[in-house]
Amino acid sequence: MQRTRLSASLAAGLLVLSSALFQSCGPSVDDSPYPGMVLVTIDTLRADHLGCYGYARATSPRLDAFAAGGVRFERAVVATPRTTQSLASLLTATTPASHQVRRLEHRLLPEHFTVAERFLEEEFTTGAFVSIPYFRKDAQGFEQGFGEEFDFFAGRDVRAGELTDQAIAWLEVHGDEPFFLWVHYRDPHAPYFRPEPSADFPLPAWVDPAMEHFHYWPIDEEGNPRDPARMNEYRAMKELHKFGARRLPDEDIERGRALYDAEIAYTDHHVGRLLDGLSRLGLEDAVVVVTADHGESLGEHDFWFDHGEFLYDDCLRVPLLVRAPGVPAAVVRTQVGLIDVAPTLLDLFSLEALPDAQGKSFAAALFGHPLSARAYVAESGEPLLWGRNPRFARLLAERSAAPGRRDEAALERETQSPALRQRALCAGSRLKVILDPIAAPGGRIEAYRVDGDPGEIDNAAGDPLLAEEVQRARKVLEVIVEMERRRIAGGAGEAIEADPETARILAECGYVGGR
Repeated sequence: MQRTRLSASLAAGLLVLSSALFQSCGPSVDDSPYPGMVLVTIDTLRADHLGCYGYARATSPRLDAFAAGGVRFERAVVATPRTTQSLASLLTATTPASHQVRRLEHRLLPEHFTVAERFLEEEFTTGAFVSIPYFRKDAQGFEQGFGEEFDFFAGRDVRAGELTDQAIAWLEVHGDEPFFLWVHYRDPHAPYFRPEPSADFPLPAWVDPAMEHFHYWPIDEEGNPRDPARMNEYRAMKELHKFGARRLPDEDIERGRALYDAEIAYTDHHVGRLLDGLSRLGLEDAVVVVTADHGESLGEHDFWFDHGEFLYDDCLRVPLLVRAPGVPAAVVRTQVGLIDVAPTLLDLFSLEALPDAQGKSFAAALFGHPLSARAYVAESGEPLLWGRNPRFARLLAERSAAPGRRDEAALERETQSPALRQRALCAGSRLKVILDPIAAPGGRIEAYRVDGDPGEIDNAAGDPLLAEEVQRARKVLEVIVEMERRRIAGGAGEAIEADPETARILAECGYVGGR
């Protein structure tokens, strides 16, 4: 297809228009200033382990250089710190309460329109290379908009090198067409394997080539999976250590953190190869977005080498880097959410918005225009099925002691209810408030100053100077929990009443019409 590209300055001017005007009368795909779009997502990548976000180890030289030439968002938050749920929000621009992908095995139903479907509808060639071993075609629903070009590698846990080779080969075939390419790398996800060194990727200095295995994970000294017979032992060991019931030796803690960082460095190297491939193919003008589905806890709040159960920034805050022609290098400090990415991509390409989008485009901010601050709600992404989970243990004891509540199967079903999950209101650079509806009678509130307490060490919920803000956030989160309870009960009952300010924040976060 022959296309006429707009100049970068004209593209920038168009983006100053309002989103509605931009989408209703913007140029067609043939007039796009960009040859295509590459969306890179990296599993389990926390923002503060990249050099461009201030990390001391040299984990990310290629991404650091990429960020220096593009736009880096200082604070981007996910809707939930679990892969399937978070990616569903990314692709549909909706919250988990809307798309209802609440567990890893849940399917994204066809009625939830994806950003890939919009690009396909507008005659872009779409393709995806996704390394998620439990994905199955026509099982998770993520192939929507990709069809036969959705490669999930038949359940294999594909390393970044092979994934990049496949993506570049696809670009070699389709790079002369308008394209939308999604590449999902999984390498930083546990188990943390020691990367295979090569001539162009030597092992990072902090990873000893002779390092003995990190025995918290079921791998041998070479980083290969152990005999399947040891998996039960592994699961028992993981449960003991995951919630701090038994502390790992200090040398194993440092070993795990070093291996996690080495996985990031390995992925960074191959993302760099993907960027080099774009340049070699003459596709430097493609829009490229790099982000993550969630982060990883490395012992913060005594939660070890995992993600999903809690809503601290180590798992909730992710990198977000954007490069596009005509977009000047900048740092955006206003908070954004992963649900805003799809609306932004569609804005950049002058395409119609997704029908049920709850995210908002931040395209104008890429060109230096002010971005209005807004709040985001996140929910934890895992049922309470770990016996050593202190939240689960308390609930189990409470329910087991109650009359008529001794049935183990019923208890297990109840603990899977999304109404029991933590919720967080991320209100921007000032405050984040977390509601745990079962950690204590009546629920437990935590509040953290985002700018002043990046490690989220000091719970400021009792600070009288923040009392009004904390109470407001609590009201919002309690209404959301009640919405969830009523949805599970079949949606019966009167509408939930909320004061105007609570209703405004709920609408801002996408919780309108009972969602």
